[in-house]
Amino acid sequence: MNNLYIQEEARNAYDKFVGKGKILGISVGHREELKKFSDRQKELSAYNNSYLGLQSVSLSKIVGSVQKIEDFKKGFIPKNSIVKIRWCNIYIEMLGDFKLPPVELYKIRDEYYAYDGNHRVSVANFLNFSSIEAVVTEFFSGKDTEEDLNYKEKFKFTKQTQLNLDLIESGDYKKLLDDIESLEGDKSLIEKSKYWYQNIYIPIIKILKFNGMTADKKLEGGLYIKFLEHRKYLINNTKRYDYSYALVDYLNMIHLQKKYTIQTQIKINQYIDSLIRRLYKFDKERSMDSIQKDNLLELRELIRGDFIDELYFSKAIRRDIRSWYYAKVRTTIDIFRDKSRLFERSKLIQKNELKLYRELKDYMNYYKKKYSNVSIREGILDYILEILIPTFDYFSHKKIDEDELVAQYFKLSHRKIKFLKNGN
Repeated sequence: MNNLYIQEEARNAYDKFVGKGKILGISVGHREELKKFSDRQKELSAYNNSYLGLQSVSLSKIVGSVQKIEDFKKGFIPKNSIVKIRWCNIYIEMLGDFKLPPVELYKIRDEYYAYDGNHRVSVANFLNFSSIEAVVTEFFSGKDTEEDLNYKEKFKFTKQTQLNLDLIESGDYKKLLDDIESLEGDKSLIEKSKYWYQNIYIPIIKILKFNGMTADKKLEGGLYIKFLEHRKYLINNTKRYDYSYALVDYLNMIHLQKKYTIQTQIKINQYIDSLIRRLYKFDKERSMDSIQKDNLLELRELIRGDFIDELYFSKAIRRDIRSWYYAKVRTTIDIFRDKSRLFERSKLIQKNELKLYRELKDYMNYYKKKYSNVSIREGILDYILEILIPTFDYFSHKKIDEDELVAQYFKLSHRKIKFLKNGN
């Protein structure tokens, strides 16, 4: 009885699916057919192929068939009653405990064609599955159009990195690969790719989109390429390799090009702030050798915390990141005075102007030794990022009188500069 009920359910499902196809045909005025693989293959001269193996393929991308055009129409809705018995049996098996083999698909560009398993694809569509397990063989276009050349680059990139990213311009995949390979360490390319995607690519894409850089999912890679080009410019002109530094500079440049006022803020919320922390931590740890890391452990013991994980942006920076970045640059001490308006407590250390000047000068000597041909502005910006913000952020939740705060600030900042000089 139970078996008869399941068979009846399968027949009803088949009739319902066929009926849906008839309604769709009436609504569009004609019967929509599946794409024929041989037609597409001939159009693109796609005869060279490569075995890709087992994959999970979105059903929405299976647009045609290799040899069952006469049995199914668009959406793999049955159009020939000869398939009913087979379709119903597959339906029962897919709802039961039967382990069906993966379907076999041919791929051309981003489209898939069912070679074996047309009935399984049909039933999966009826059941509203999002994807299906498939053994895939890819056929490559023999044309030399820009689209074809770019697709071949994507195939090579995906095979090397196991990352599925969409880019439009020819040569962009090489830029991503160079970025991934620049990561230090003896990990395999696939391991580096996974780390790069999770800790660099995704955080940067999310920060860019949060700050108004719009793109749909297929064009997100283009956002990263534009950022990467700006980072390359900074590397060539300032010798700064930091992703976090380049990202702040790039966002400021974009906002300025859009004619935002000097008070316009880069948008940061708690989640975006956590992504920036991740980038900053990566930048700092990447630049350290073993001696520096040992010195860092000593510094952490001094302040009883993780200096690397201190806020990259303090609350003051969130309020107005552009005012300190684009303020008019004069002398070292004048620049610092100008920036100090953003940090209420920093006014305290200005009282000891001579000591402050000596510290800034000491830091600039270190900075110029590390990076040749740098401006005072760049040195002050780096001082704010490396010394001022994390030091005051460390004291932000401590109850301490003003005189003690000044003394502790210079003590801690002096140790930090000494640590940087000894480590570099």
